Amino acid sequence: MNRTLIVLLLLVGALGGYLAYDLNAEKQEKSRLEQETTLFPFPPEHVTEVLIEKNAQPVKLVRGVDGWKVEAPLRDWADNGFTDDFVERNIKEKAASIVKEGENIDWKIYGLDQPLGMITFKTQSGESRRLEVSGKTDIDKNPFARFTGENRVYTVGTAWPVNIDRGALDFRDKRLFRGKVGGIDKLTVRNSWGTFDLGNKDGQWMSPGRPAWKLDQNRVREVMSMLMQTQAQSFATEKTPTAAEQKKFGLHRPNATLTAVMPEKKWTATLALGVDGGEYAWPSEPGGVLKMEAGTVRKFVDLKLADLRDKKEAFQFDTTLAKKIEVQTPIKKVSIESADQVRQLLDRLKASTAVGYAEGPQAANFRPTSRLKVLDAQGRPVFEVAWTELVQKGTAEAPVSRRLAKTSQLDDVILLDEVTLQSWPLGEAAPPRPEEQQPQPEAAP
Repeated sequence: MNRTLIVLLLLVGALGGYLAYDLNAEKQEKSRLEQETTLFPFPPEHVTEVLIEKNAQPVKLVRGVDGWKVEAPLRDWADNGFTDDFVERNIKEKAASIVKEGENIDWKIYGLDQPLGMITFKTQSGESRRLEVSGKTDIDKNPFARFTGENRVYTVGTAWPVNIDRGALDFRDKRLFRGKVGGIDKLTVRNSWGTFDLGNKDGQWMSPGRPAWKLDQNRVREVMSMLMQTQAQSFATEKTPTAAEQKKFGLHRPNATLTAVMPEKKWTATLALGVDGGEYAWPSEPGGVLKMEAGTVRKFVDLKLADLRDKKEAFQFDTTLAKKIEVQTPIKKVSIESADQVRQLLDRLKASTAVGYAEGPQAANFRPTSRLKVLDAQGRPVFEVAWTELVQKGTAEAPVSRRLAKTSQLDDVILLDEVTLQSWPLGEAAPPRPEEQQPQPEAAP
């Protein structure tokens, strides 16, 4: 090996060693900066207490086995999702930069002699960090901050002034119903349409007052979810409303009341559409009046048991015995015996859905002009449906044309939309299109 090659190898080795040293030094410096800009050196799930000090009434939050609670300036349940998110976002925040550190810092320069506010996070092991946030910012609009007892000035993210401005309302549980839907044994709804109960029996929702009615389980679950997810905008009163306050919010003459019975307690809520156009609720828990989001009270005011009925029940029948179908309309009477045609029509019938149930004068006006019969091999009826002429022709506001109908599966008169009827392959007996018809007049109330 000649001298030139030896020198070259030594140079390469030295360069490699220098690069390795430089890379290691860079990693160490990056790690040091990472540690120095970390504001809170503990994971968010270890935080069990939060204290926000800015306004005259500090906000204190405490996490227990049942979740977060507001402990000051009042005592109430907290919104667990919102509070967890608040803690996680802030614990993971890092300082934008370290501006100054050491003794003899003039805190007034940075607005930290009288900070805008403070926020403290405390862990289950007792570790605590209190961040003081200034009203002054650097050129990038990042506010100055320090930790109580430390001689170091940071700049922090622009969200911190918003964080310390949070009040108790931001953290309070603003749900109308704070329980669990799965724990409700019975829900009673009382509104201008009347009163009805929803009971849970063997995992199925039914109405004790209408045991023969089959309810759409998905629709009932939607109502229960609506009950749990309905949120207040604010708290109109913190305590039980006075008679004057009840009148002010329309609660002296409620538009609806809800009662939920659970194994361990009973919950009630009075709902009203206020004279000011607002929507208000007065639940038994927490006891004050809630100002609700627009449209939420109206959903319960307009709720009817008939809206929760199973819309497919009228067309659920056993097709295995079907061999022949007879159709009679004002146009023609036809008999369908082809196996393929019978099967096609049966499939359409089984897929049919009512759009609603007729009530009162409308149901009394049921005068069928057409009829379809499904027969077995001996000509015995398997299923039958009869329908009227149009009772409602589609318009721009209500585009669905409707007829009254009744099947052999139910005693009730249903509403059948024209799209469903036109989907039945009735051949020459098919009714004319809605544009060719005039609606049948309603019966006088």
